Amino acid sequence: NTISEALPSQPLLPKKAQLRFAVQYGGGTFKVGEIIHNLENSDGRYILRATTQTTGLVSLFKSFHLSQTSSGSVSRQGLRPDSYVEVKTEGSGTQTSTASFDWGAHKVSFNNGKEVALAEQAQDILSLPYHLSQLPLNLKNFPIALSNGKNIRQHYLAVGNETSISTAMGELRTVTLHKVHGANEEGLIIWLALEYRLLPVKI
Repeated sequence: NTISEALPSQPLLPKKAQLRFAVQYGGGTFKVGEIIHNLENSDGRYILRATTQTTGLVSLFKSFHLSQTSSGSVSRQGLRPDSYVEVKTEGSGTQTSTASFDWGAHKVSFNNGKEVALAEQAQDILSLPYHLSQLPLNLKNFPIALSNGKNIRQHYLAVGNETSISTAMGELRTVTLHKVHGANEEGLIIWLALEYRLLPVKI
């Protein structure tokens, strides 16, 4: 099926949602941690909070905790972040990274002192999967500027075909989006659930 056939209209972003992900290593065979996303969306504003931490035996050998917060506005064009905050705690200590999006001045500022131009299509790494659920996915690929709290880089996302994946909720029909990248660049694939408002179910 084409995506336009599978998804006749764009779903609304939920008012509230909690998504729980298993962090897996080695081809998805070994669970090393857990991620919990909490979304609140009301009156044209959203806030996303995520916590990532090691679990089980792994936590005895490597303690890791990541807290992420993205907040901003919601419109027919998707999510528009105003602020992204990331606090990472591991054996070497705690690091905080922040990005402030100034859409009026078309710039994004970081707590490391860097300030760069802000592209119209820009997201942070936490808002991105939820922003995608609000876009018409009838394009083969589209540009996106993505910030990790330390910098912002331009990428292209390609829309894949409908595919079924096995999850803790059973078999889910999904559409994939993947970052177009070079041989030595880090990849990214996001699976959005067609029957669950295009929310991310695997990253």
